[in-house]
Amino acid sequence: MISMTRTDFRDIASIVYKVAGIALSDGKFELVQSRLRKRVVHTRKKSYSEYVRYVQGEAGGKELQSMIDAITTNETRFFREAAHFDFLRDVVFRETTRPLRIWCAAASTGEEPYSIAITLRDHFQQSATSKVLATDINCEVLAVARRAVYSEARIASLPATTRDRHFRQVNGTNGDRQFQVKPDTRGLVRFARLNLVNEWPMKGAFDVIFLRNVMIYFDGPTRQWLGARACAHLRPGGYLFIGHSESLGINPPGYRNIQPAIYQRTEGSEITLPRRPM
Repeated sequence: MISMTRTDFRDIASIVYKVAGIALSDGKFELVQSRLRKRVVHTRKKSYSEYVRYVQGEAGGKELQSMIDAITTNETRFFREAAHFDFLRDVVFRETTRPLRIWCAAASTGEEPYSIAITLRDHFQQSATSKVLATDINCEVLAVARRAVYSEARIASLPATTRDRHFRQVNGTNGDRQFQVKPDTRGLVRFARLNLVNEWPMKGAFDVIFLRNVMIYFDGPTRQWLGARACAHLRPGGYLFIGHSESLGINPPGYRNIQPAIYQRTEGSEITLPRRPM
């Protein structure tokens, strides 16, 4: 069996940090070795070091994306950290009647952006015209998200009324029961690939940004940098949602803390973007 050396791990960690901003601690050695073993075999390389050289070479661009896909973790579920969706419905949606611009920056397999879309549909009914931009660095999970098909187990925690209103049963590949998000709800979400440490090409300010459960994979300076970038892309008074295990630090510039893991961009705040930590 092909084994990864500590030197290989450090080289891979350096590539991943440079490309995606993800900080791989020494404790991730076994995880990285396990997840990349299939990629080493798939590319017919004889060692991890040969694989690293291939990824860094001119012919390795596509494989570099496959490597990032293999390493990134995509744990998610519908209405994860449910208090955020209550705040979205009870506070954000009641502040305005105009269409909202919402960005879900770590879409994974789609449960989070579709939870936002379901909340929109339930609150605004047929007049729901707000749009959700959903992005992720991982191409494989985005393909799952676009299909919007989930196993019965994945939607088991949803109320029956939500399942009936927003999902339709489809035939699974193995004859099992699967459920697809209905077109009217699915149509509120647009998916795109985006590496958070690269340029953000979106034009105009967002009313809401979900940057949840992704910053735990970055180091402190990168988290602060991403928080500042998000603030610059929020309209004054707009809201940033992060994961409950995450933090922007003490008194992050441009924000005031509203509730646990919910921040609001302060009126009149000027944001100077720092350079990306390297």
